[in-house]
Amino acid sequence: LLEAYLGCRWWSHSEESVPRQERLAVPALDLLRHPPFTLHSMMNIEFSSKANDFNTRILGSGTEAFTGSHNLQPMLEGYSKTHPEILPQNAEGVRKFNNLHYCYLAPGIAEALTEALEKQIISRKGKVDGVIYFAGMGDWYGGMCECEACKAVYADEKWTDPDGREKPGYTATLLRLINTAAERLDAKYPGVRIGTFAYMSLEAPPAKTRPRANVAIRVPRLRHCTMHGADECDKNGTFRRNLERWCEITPGGVYIWDYGVSFKNFLYPFPCLNAMAANLKFYHKIGVKGVMIQSNYVTP
Repeated sequence: LLEAYLGCRWWSHSEESVPRQERLAVPALDLLRHPPFTLHSMMNIEFSSKANDFNTRILGSGTEAFTGSHNLQPMLEGYSKTHPEILPQNAEGVRKFNNLHYCYLAPGIAEALTEALEKQIISRKGKVDGVIYFAGMGDWYGGMCECEACKAVYADEKWTDPDGREKPGYTATLLRLINTAAERLDAKYPGVRIGTFAYMSLEAPPAKTRPRANVAIRVPRLRHCTMHGADECDKNGTFRRNLERWCEITPGGVYIWDYGVSFKNFLYPFPCLNAMAANLKFYHKIGVKGVMIQSNYVTP
């Protein structure tokens, strides 16, 4: 109403244009608006600051939210200290903690994750509307579990995309774990949704395993061309094909984690605006449910 009929504009958390008028005249209105994405937000200090309502003014919150991001490692780290069998096995056959993954097929890990997620649900008094309880792989460095059970699944779930690239089935073990937790929690909290990452080595979906209907997949657009849209550039071909496949096997359950800044230096040029506009249209066209763009979250 304020933008479309009264000319108000909010340029940043500290700059706005609010026309001064002696008399406000608004025609009779009957409006119903549905945003193209249920989650549309910026990870940006101007958006997240509690000192102002800039995010609210530009409709930057959406109707859904995730409960975390790279939280699977800390969620299960305590359990792993007494149950080292869930630690990933390295190439030397040693099970040890790393910053990315666990052995997602290990006995007891599904029960431990279900319990950890249920604590989140209880802390929100059983809320299931507008919230996606998240269990996302870690960040930074580490490797996939290389135990024989996991490697057998990777081999069984690999596939080749149309450009001839072979995709390892790494995502299958995590997705099977998430599906199990989602099934158990859905039986106790009908309508609950559980989310996880398709991040870095897990960007490609598996060949056979499919997310349950109450599982959401969050796909970061990482290590691809920023200057061009996902459907405009050969360097984005792998990401595009992975994302399209996720949308096919997870209808209404795919979300994007995008990037709008150089993390080496927030003041460096980062030519993403044209590509971002193209990407938002592309995401909507193929059925992406929500988009978050990570930007400068440190300073205004």
